[in-house]
Amino acid sequence: MEPTVLPVGICSKCHGRLPEARDKRSLYCSDSCKETAMKRRRRGQPVADPVSAETALSLSKRVGELEEKVRQASVLMYRARDSRDSYRAKVRAAEASVATERRRAGAVVAEQAGKTSAMRDQLVDLRRRLAEAERVARDRVPAAADEGVVAGLRSRLADGNTAYAKLMAVHEQLRSSFDQVSAQARGLPAVHRAWDLLCQKLYQSTKGKPATEAEQRILSQWVSWRNQQQQAKAKAGQK
Repeated sequence: MEPTVLPVGICSKCHGRLPEARDKRSLYCSDSCKETAMKRRRRGQPVADPVSAETALSLSKRVGELEEKVRQASVLMYRARDSRDSYRAKVRAAEASVATERRRAGAVVAEQAGKTSAMRDQLVDLRRRLAEAERVARDRVPAAADEGVVAGLRSRLADGNTAYAKLMAVHEQLRSSFDQVSAQARGLPAVHRAWDLLCQKLYQSTKGKPATEAEQRILSQWVSWRNQQQQAKAKAGQK
């Protein structure tokens, strides 16, 4: 017959408390209790001494307290998991939003930069043509005609300058929007640090062996992210 296994710190034979000097893994408080238990086991008798009503009540109360602590710990653990999952979802949404805005702002800035460059080329060509026209007019066209051509070219140049100024204003607005998005992106390290801390606590609480598939995915992503961070630091140190 197998010995009755009582709560940790209680002798399986006499129900007394184990001495502090004794190994915590021991089932018996003394060698005497251990020998008596072995004899009873060989005879097929119950190992433990009969339990008094007072002892049974005390043990029942202790078991109830432990069960309540386990229940409370389970509730806190599930709440922490729900909070962690919600926080991770917000982090992913923020990262996706910042990445989208960054790509959009970059594309708009690149497009406006191309338009600005083209406008500059047009203005350079227009100034060159104006200078050429003025030179030709001085050589071949009467003064009245020369003034008309120059006035027309100057009007076109003024229109070009106005269009260029408007384009530069739009360019500055887009640059300001891009700077704002970049500022939001700079706030992500704080979010990453908080997520890293949560993952460390999850790893410690599960001892690196998560029970659910969701926790396994979380820790797998966390380990991959930590490896990327370490590789980036190593590359930065080499430079």
